[in-house]
Amino acid sequence: YACHYMASVYENAVDLNAYDQDKNQPDSQEISSNINMLEYVVARRSEHSTDQIKELAIASACKLIIENGNDGFKARSVAKEMGYTVGTLYYTFGNMEQLRYHVCGSILDNFFTFTNEQLDKKKDRLTFMLIQYVKFSQNHQNLWTFLFSYDTPPKEKLPDWYSQKLKTLFSQLQASFYPYTNGKAAAVRALRVLWAGVHGICVFSLNGRLALYGDNNPETLAKHLLKTYLDGLKKSQQ
Repeated sequence: YACHYMASVYENAVDLNAYDQDKNQPDSQEISSNINMLEYVVARRSEHSTDQIKELAIASACKLIIENGNDGFKARSVAKEMGYTVGTLYYTFGNMEQLRYHVCGSILDNFFTFTNEQLDKKKDRLTFMLIQYVKFSQNHQNLWTFLFSYDTPPKEKLPDWYSQKLKTLFSQLQASFYPYTNGKAAAVRALRVLWAGVHGICVFSLNGRLALYGDNNPETLAKHLLKTYLDGLKKSQQ
């Protein structure tokens, strides 16, 4: 029972699907309150399987990141939150870098699960995805920042499963650029350029730089960027 309950709590803890297209995304406090239920599980835990320990570690790490930002992602803190030893954490993941990839993968999975469920209902897929990305950065600042706060050493290769996850996620949008580009390679490049621009808007919004230039609405700027960029792509095809 405790293991089943823990799995259910984990799903709620990092679930970003607790909203629909007509509602704002839940704030970090709402997600954190769900993750707090893990304390009940730890108090009643018996033996967990390796997969269950992984899930518990990911949920615990997310809780600490929401509460403390990147400073919360420490082996001792995560192990304490889980109710296990640091040794168990390293035995399960090998190192903290591997746990980081799993946490980032979980964050991405939950974000794209919601957006993908809504994509088929949207005529303007690009605008919808763009705005959801901006909203995610605003409503889940610590989680969003964590995704991009780690520089992989040049000699360190991303895990194959994580690289494939990134490719799959972005490939779902590249088709939207086919009408504006010549071929798949050009569509992929266009998507990367647009994503980089929107990402920059999110960064400047979070650090307060947008306000310095008189416009602190990241969604408005992101929509303008998309329109301007697509208009330019159209003209280049004429």
